[in-house]
Amino acid sequence: MVDNCYGEFVETSEPAMVGADLIAGSLIKNPGGTIAPCGGYVAGKRNFVEAAAARLSAPGLGVEFGSTPGHVMRSLFQGLFLAPQMVGEAIKYKVVLNSYANQYVESSPNEQEWSEAEAIYQFLKAFEEATNLVSADRTPTAQMFLPLFLSIRHCLNDSTWQKSVVLKGVAAAMKTKFEKYWGADVDKSNT
Repeated sequence: MVDNCYGEFVETSEPAMVGADLIAGSLIKNPGGTIAPCGGYVAGKRNFVEAAAARLSAPGLGVEFGSTPGHVMRSLFQGLFLAPQMVGEAIKYKVVLNSYANQYVESSPNEQEWSEAEAIYQFLKAFEEATNLVSADRTPTAQMFLPLFLSIRHCLNDSTWQKSVVLKGVAAAMKTKFEKYWGADVDKSNT
């Protein structure tokens, strides 16, 4: 069992990928942009996940019940929206953060980790901009949806900008979700 709080999006592999039977995290800190009020998860081998789910909710409910009430999902998605900003702020103050770590003999990201953070920031920034564009808080957006939708699909299919193993993995997972909701061949869909 590994407590993965603060571990999401910071390494190229997750604990379950290197042998952990069960991991748990909060989705509040890194991906939640520090504002999501809840959203815990467990992941790993099926039997351990099912046992944990039954214990966290009630026997028989298991994973069908979940840990996050529906009215809280807005904050979780808002956190995902703000996550690029949090990463971007850290990158902007890289010199200060490294100096602080050196002064107080703390560990800090190495150049490879800073480079991966920058790549993740650029990747997530495109989705933040897409969310801003279609949020309808300033202008009508219905006519913007299809080109934006197609540009997201293009980003997920175009491997030339996926410069690290981390980004390739993130893009593959996002593409799976995209195809689940929109279909693998959206060009032939009735739109």
